[in-house]
Amino acid sequence: MAEGGDKVITHQPKSPSLEIDPDIKKMMDAFAKMGVKPKADTPEELTDWMVGFLKLKGKIKEEPEAKIELQPPPIPSKPEDKVTKTIINHPPKIAWFSGTETKAGDVTFEVWRHEVRVLMRQNYDKDAVLNTVRRSLRGEAGMVAMRLDLDASVQEILQKLDSVYGSVEKKEELLAEFYSARQGTDESVTTWSCRLESILGKSKERGLVQTKDIDEMLRSMLWTGLRTSLKDISGHKYDTIKTFDALRVAIRQIEDDHLLRESSHSSKPHTNKH
Repeated sequence: MAEGGDKVITHQPKSPSLEIDPDIKKMMDAFAKMGVKPKADTPEELTDWMVGFLKLKGKIKEEPEAKIELQPPPIPSKPEDKVTKTIINHPPKIAWFSGTETKAGDVTFEVWRHEVRVLMRQNYDKDAVLNTVRRSLRGEAGMVAMRLDLDASVQEILQKLDSVYGSVEKKEELLAEFYSARQGTDESVTTWSCRLESILGKSKERGLVQTKDIDEMLRSMLWTGLRTSLKDISGHKYDTIKTFDALRVAIRQIEDDHLLRESSHSSKPHTNKH
């Protein structure tokens, strides 16, 4: 205390003034003018609040959320959907053909040509098929093929050989031969039916008949051209069976039964009556 009753005034030390960054003060003044009070306790929260505020005011455009389209699971492919083609470089051998000469192991031109066509439809390498075809030719037929260019295709070889060894019968003659054909005296039903197929096959190659008509034409002529002994006992089969192959089987069975009865009848001993 002070003597003489004088009051002693003590001065409290002033707290140091807080220095605020001018840029921050401007931002705070701007918030105050806008009537907005940031709500954040940490820098991260302040950042999030400011981003949200700017989005609310349209200063920042919100990016649309990426749409996730669920794709249906892939449908497993069926085995038949997958087309695979295997090229084989070593095709099988085909029968020999020599032309007009007759040698062991040779076949007719029609048989040889059919084997070549079947070979061409398989998944074999073209060059391998060409080599197989050339090796199957010998004699005169081999010389004919040899005169062609070395790069001649299989189809060109077929055309050349067909001009030399193919059928030269006229179209009208082929159909006339088919409709006038008859089973020979000693000709079996098997041989007779195959002869009919061979004649009609030539007509088909010449474009005289269509594939859809072949079966009925063969069925009709198979029975029409039969020997009288077989024709008389097979009429009911012709009326009921409507396909060529089935009718051929039925008539062959009748032929076997007929031959069996004839052989058993001829083997019985003959006795003279007194």
